[in-house]
Amino acid sequence: MNIHKLNQKKLLVKGKIIVGLDLAKTKHVGIPMLPDGVVSGKPFSFGQNQESFADLWVRCQELVRMHSATGVVFAMEATGSYWEPLARHFESKEVDLVFVHGRVVKKCREMMDLSKSKNDPKDAYLIAQLCSEGKFSEIRQPSGVWSNLRNLGLLRADLMRDWVAWGNRIRSIQDKFWPEREHVLKGCLRNTSLYLFERCPFPQDVVKLGKIGLLQLVLEGSNKRRGSRVADQLLESAAKSVGVREGADSARWELQLAAATVKSLSDRLREVDEKLVQLASKTGYLEAMVSMPGLSAVGAALLLGEVGDPARYRNAKEWTKLAGLNLVENQSGKTKREGKRISRIGRPVLRHVLYYLCIPVLRHNADFRISYLELRKRGKPTMKAIIASMCRLLRVCFALCRSKKPYQLGPDSEARLAQLREEHALKKAS
Repeated sequence: MNIHKLNQKKLLVKGKIIVGLDLAKTKHVGIPMLPDGVVSGKPFSFGQNQESFADLWVRCQELVRMHSATGVVFAMEATGSYWEPLARHFESKEVDLVFVHGRVVKKCREMMDLSKSKNDPKDAYLIAQLCSEGKFSEIRQPSGVWSNLRNLGLLRADLMRDWVAWGNRIRSIQDKFWPEREHVLKGCLRNTSLYLFERCPFPQDVVKLGKIGLLQLVLEGSNKRRGSRVADQLLESAAKSVGVREGADSARWELQLAAATVKSLSDRLREVDEKLVQLASKTGYLEAMVSMPGLSAVGAALLLGEVGDPARYRNAKEWTKLAGLNLVENQSGKTKREGKRISRIGRPVLRHVLYYLCIPVLRHNADFRISYLELRKRGKPTMKAIIASMCRLLRVCFALCRSKKPYQLGPDSEARLAQLREEHALKKAS
C-alpha cells in the first residue's frame, strides 16, 4: 500500500461533490455526498438516455453552487459496458470520472451495517464513501485508433476461445471413433485433416473409399504436398482401428459441422489479425516493438490494444499493475506468510496475451532466454520464471515505445546463452 499515492487521491476529490453511481442496464442509482462526507438527500434513479444525463448534470451543478464546492466527481463500478455511455457523455464536461473496484465494494458491504444485504442505494453510498477515502482509480478511456485496437483485441480473444472450444470438440470425437488417426496426421486442426473430416471422417468411410479415392482426397486436401504414403498409412490405421462404431451417423454430422466452423473461425481470425496490424502501424510504435526478436506484429498490436497509448503512462510499473502482475505480500512483524505472489487484480486478457507472447520471445530472444535460464539456475520454478519474463517483456516494450528505437541484443549474449544451455542440460542429465 502506497500512502503517498493514497493521499494524492484524497486531495484530488477534496472539496468536491462526490456522486456514487450504481450502474445497471436501463436504470442507474446515484447518491450525492458533500465535501464534508455527509450525504445530501435521498438516493435518486435516472435512465440511460440524454434527458436523464442532463437532469443529473443540473442536479450536480445546483449542489456545487449551494455548498461552494470546487467540482464534481462521478464514482462508479466498471459494470459490464453500462458505464461507457455515461462516461463518454460527461468526458467533455468539468467532471472527474473514477472507478471503484467491485471487489473493494463487496468487501466493505458487510462492514457498513453488519449485514450481508445488497441493494442499489447501499452500493451507491459505499462507492461514494470509498471514493472520498481515495480508494479509486482514474478512468483512462481509449479514443481513436486505440479504441479500435482494444475492441478488435477483445473480438480476437472471443474468436480464439470459440476456435479452441470447437477444436477440442473435434479432438474428442476423433479420440472416440478413430483414436489411431492422430499417429498418421499430426494436428487434427490442420487443413488436410479438416478437409478429410468433412469427406471421410471415420475408419469405415476410409475403407469404403479405397486407396484410389482416398489418395485423391489427400492430394486435394494437402494441395499435393502429401500423397500415397499418407493414404497407405490412413488405410492401414482404419483397417485396424478400435474406434467406436455406434452413434457414428450423428457424430459424422457433428464432426463436419465442427470442421466447417473451425475453418470459418480461422478465416475470421486471419482478417482480424490483418486489421490489427494495419491499425497498430498508425500508432508509430509498431516498428520499434517488432524489432524485438520473437515478438510478432499481431502480438505487438494486441499488447498496444490492451494497454492503450503509452504516452498516458508515467512508467512501466503502471503497465505491470494494469496486467495484475505486481507483487503482493502477507507480512506481519518477522513473519512472512506464503511469500510474494502476483496480485491478479488487473486485466486478465492482458495477462493472457503476455503469456502467449512470452513463449516465442523466450525461444528466439537470447537476452530473455539468458534471464530465464539464470532464474531456473537459482532454483525458481518454471512458472515463476515465466512470470518474471512477462514482467520484463512489459518493461522492454514500454522502453521501446518511449524511445521508438529498434531493439538491440546485449553484447556477448549468444556466448552466455550457449554456456547456460550447456549447464542446464548437464543439470537435467544429472
